[in-house]
Amino acid sequence: MNLRDIDKLCVILKCTPNDFFDWVPGNENIDIEHHPLNAINRGDKVVQLERLVNNIPMDKLADIESLIKKELEK
Repeated sequence: MNLRDIDKLCVILKCTPNDFFDWVPGNENIDIEHHPLNAINRGDKVVQLERLVNNIPMDKLADIESLIKKELEK
C-alpha cells in the first residue's frame, strides 16, 4: 500500500497509521515489553472489546451507539 493512500485514509478516518497495524511478536529472543513495536501490539485488547460488545443487550445498543457518536463529534 502506498504511503499517500495510508495518509488519505488516516485523514478520512481521523486515525493514525498505527490503527491499521497489529504487531504480533514472533519467537525471537527480544525484550517484547520494551520493544518500540509493542505500541501497536493489540493482543488481548481487541478480543476483550469484542467480547464486551457481543455481550451488550440489544436494547442497549442504540444508547451506546448514540454515546459513541457524541464522543466522536467532540
